Amino acid sequence: MEKILRPRQHGHDFAFSGLATCGECGAAITAEQHIKKYKNGTSQTFIYYRCTKKLKPCSQKYAPESDIEKQLKKVVGDCGLHQDWEPYFEK
Repeated sequence: MEKILRPRQHGHDFAFSGLATCGECGAAITAEQHIKKYKNGTSQTFIYYRCTKKLKPCSQKYAPESDIEKQLKKVVGDCGLHQDWEPYFEK
């Protein structure tokens, strides 16, 4: 019997997904959400980006979303974009 294929469900919409490839091995960069649950009942969400390591072995580690955001802001700042674009990058 033939299996009916459905499109893959995307549960998250990460800010920087699909923007870059790994500088070491050239594989795609993917995002993961980790939820830390504390004994007092609260939780905290962390988003990390990492190399998928699909093309070949790679030594790169996870990077928190805050680090990726800082690096991207620096790259955009170094490009010297027109001041009218600044409000779009402050969000």
